[in-house]
Amino acid sequence: MDKEQIIGFVAKKLEDEDPGVRRVAVEALGDMGDKKAVDSLIKMLSDSNQRIRSKTEKALIKIGKPSVKPLINALKFEENVVRASAARVLGKIEDKDAVLPLINILNDGDKQVRKEAALSLMHLGWKAKNVEEEAYYLIAMNSWNFAEIGGPSAAVNALTQFLDDKDIEIRKHVINSLSKAYTDLKRGT
Repeated sequence: MDKEQIIGFVAKKLEDEDPGVRRVAVEALGDMGDKKAVDSLIKMLSDSNQRIRSKTEKALIKIGKPSVKPLINALKFEENVVRASAARVLGKIEDKDAVLPLINILNDGDKQVRKEAALSLMHLGWKAKNVEEEAYYLIAMNSWNFAEIGGPSAAVNALTQFLDDKDIEIRKHVINSLSKAYTDLKRGT
C-alpha cells in the first residue's frame, strides 16, 4: 500500500454521516500534509458543521503552498462560506500569488467574503495601487471614511456597485457616502 492509497481511504471518511468522523478525517489529512489531500479538503469548506470548516482551514494552512492554487479557484465557488474561507486561508498561508485574486473579490456580492479578502490583503502587506482599489478595500472593511483618498467623491464608482448590496446597513452607508460625495462636488472640493 502506498501513501496515495492511504490518503484516499482517509478522504473517503470526509463523506461520513458523523461529524466527529469527518472532523478526525480532516485533521488526519492536515497532519499528513500531502498536496493530494487538498482537493478533498477544499470540498469540506462547505460542510454544514462550522467546527469542521474551521478544522479544514487549519488543515489547508498546514499543507501550505500546495493549497494556494486550489484555494484561488475556490474564490470563484458559488457558496459564500467557501469563498470567505478560501480568502481567509490564503491570507494565513502568506503567498503573494493570492494578492491579485484577493483584490478581484473586494467587490464580491457577499460582505463577509469582501471582509476576509481585505483582511488577508492587509495581512499580506498589500497597498492599493489606485483610488479605486483603496475605495473597494475601505468598503470591504466597513470603513466609510474616504478622507485619505480624496473624500467620498473619489469613491463614487466603487460605491455605486454596492447600492443593491444584500446587507441593508451597507446600502445605508453607500447612500450616505454618495450624499456626502454630492455635497463635496457641489462645493467644488
